[in-house]
Amino acid sequence: DNRYELTKHKTFQIFSSERGGGLVKDMVMEDLDLAWEKCIDNLECRKSIDTNFLKTIIIVDTKKEFQSLTNLVGAGACTVPGRDTIVINLESYLEEGDIEMINVGQILYGILPHELTHLILDQLCHSSIAVGFNEGLAEYSEGRYGSVTFFPGDRQPGVGDAYDSYTILTKKSHPIRVAFTGRVPHNLYVESKSLIEFLVNELGSQAAVLQFYQELSKSKNPSSILQDYGFNNFSDLDKKWYAWARSRWISLRSRDHNSPASKLEDSPTITIIKNKNP
Repeated sequence: DNRYELTKHKTFQIFSSERGGGLVKDMVMEDLDLAWEKCIDNLECRKSIDTNFLKTIIIVDTKKEFQSLTNLVGAGACTVPGRDTIVINLESYLEEGDIEMINVGQILYGILPHELTHLILDQLCHSSIAVGFNEGLAEYSEGRYGSVTFFPGDRQPGVGDAYDSYTILTKKSHPIRVAFTGRVPHNLYVESKSLIEFLVNELGSQAAVLQFYQELSKSKNPSSILQDYGFNNFSDLDKKWYAWARSRWISLRSRDHNSPASKLEDSPTITIIKNKNP
């Protein structure tokens, strides 16, 4: 409607409110193109999809407007499957409630890569994708703006876990995004990103992880795919992932307290999930 200004930029069309106009000016010059190209290059999918398809970004001022467009409550941004559309809620990124102090860095280098990754995966998988894998790969693309690490504590693979590797890599519909099982908090975004980080460490790149997932999701014999990639089964994948996550968490905590890595814990845009009784 006439409350929104349309800005066209290469393969993007952006609808922004008057308040969001400043963000658009920052975004459409270079950063939007860089974020898109980086997502494409990281997933090595330039030959798999038409990267020039029209992408729409809608920037709204308030949570109420965001909810009316997306039917979502509590989110700062989302993609609309099948519509090649990203909706961003500015109210979620205000500094101390001041509309003039928007956390542009988090939007440009965190939220946009996250949502653009969703658009690419939607093109590649046509909405038939495991929720955990979709969110995990998108979270991974946020870099330091996303959730940092995950500590699995004393949980045993496959026992009482809300989000094990089988759930993350196979469940196409999973309504629980954050749940609590016993003493340990489960967060789909944090745990899925951790699994992606582990797989990138094992397989070498985001593109290799995407190929692994695509082979796994298409196979009638997932065990054979897992074995091809060095895992006996999903339980073995969990065991190796959890061991890696524990060692990474301990390594992060043991660094110099004044180092940038140790200070990630204090950042308002960082979430670290850890066991209360390690």
